[in-house]
Amino acid sequence: MKSSQENLSLKERIVNSYANYVNNRELYPPKAFPVPATRLLQVGDSIELGFLKDSVVVALHEAGEAVTIRYTAIEKGAKDQDRVGTWHWSQLRKKLEVQPSHLVQESVLKGLTFSSSEISALTRMMLLQGVCDKPDFQRDYVWTPTDKASYLESYFEGRELGRFIFIRYDFPNGEVVFDGKQRLSTLVDFMTSNLDYKGTYWHELSCRDRTYLEMRNVQFATLRSNNVSRIDLLKIFLAVNAGGVPQTPAHLQFVCKLLAQEQAKLAQQLDAKE
Repeated sequence: MKSSQENLSLKERIVNSYANYVNNRELYPPKAFPVPATRLLQVGDSIELGFLKDSVVVALHEAGEAVTIRYTAIEKGAKDQDRVGTWHWSQLRKKLEVQPSHLVQESVLKGLTFSSSEISALTRMMLLQGVCDKPDFQRDYVWTPTDKASYLESYFEGRELGRFIFIRYDFPNGEVVFDGKQRLSTLVDFMTSNLDYKGTYWHELSCRDRTYLEMRNVQFATLRSNNVSRIDLLKIFLAVNAGGVPQTPAHLQFVCKLLAQEQAKLAQQLDAKE
């Protein structure tokens, strides 16, 4: 039996490394993600892994899901050491001879910091501080009564209400609604009793319901006009409104069907217990 790791053969070191990988995996078992064809590695491939030097694949395990590489460990004040280690395939990347062009661009949204606020603070600002909701890049009010009813349903049922963005101009100008105009106007219309929800107006709700709705939290951010140019504002507006694809009616119906099936299962289980 050899006395130290350095005196073992490469084959023995690979066996030990993989055994250590398996032992650690048993403590924190990962979900099984088969290796996609685009990420399959071969023995002899050069690997990029952090700042490890001269990393090369020396063994594959479990159809390539576990990969053992040989690399040079650089330690300050010590001689470089030849080592082996085993990693999950997702942690490794084959070193490419030609790197693709840079595709990632710094987002104009980078400077946006969102904070939490109660709904009542935003609606109060709209009502008492004269917030402008008609900058030239905003669309008109286009939500239908059905759109508004759907959003109020989310409001009452505690679902996501979306994030809001404002622009703050220097005195004598004030705040401008940058993103969230349709949603915020719907909330203001309801809380001023200009809009009902299922036949009930705001002033007709119980005190408990009004308090719950007023205290619902949303995320908002404020852009200072003197920190961003109009070009940046327009870019941000386009970026904010570019993401997110609405769910199709067909998919929503499919999810509703799944919900109905689960509700039916639960009803059967309850009936069986009685």
